[in-house]
Amino acid sequence: MTTRILIDNIRDRFNHTESKLYLKEKYTNQLTVAFGGGMWTITPQLIAFLRQSSNSSPYEILVDNYNNPHKIDREEFLALAITTYNKIMNQWYDEHTELQAKR
Repeated sequence: MTTRILIDNIRDRFNHTESKLYLKEKYTNQLTVAFGGGMWTITPQLIAFLRQSSNSSPYEILVDNYNNPHKIDREEFLALAITTYNKIMNQWYDEHTELQAKR
């Protein structure tokens, strides 16, 4: 192997790693939504909490990204969270798959 080939391989791997980090930041930022007067980052943990809530009331008091409590409609927020999470994760997966194919 020549030095030029090694340099090209290293450059390609660096660009691949940089591209993966870019995709992670891009799609993680898109998981932030506004709802019920607050800003929320949709995570699997938030979705699980909303699903498992045993509160008899249709409302839940949650603390948003800025540490402010908000009274939200649990079912409505759960539907938004699931829809947003699935949409963003599918887009991220598609771009990640394209990136892997280029490698």
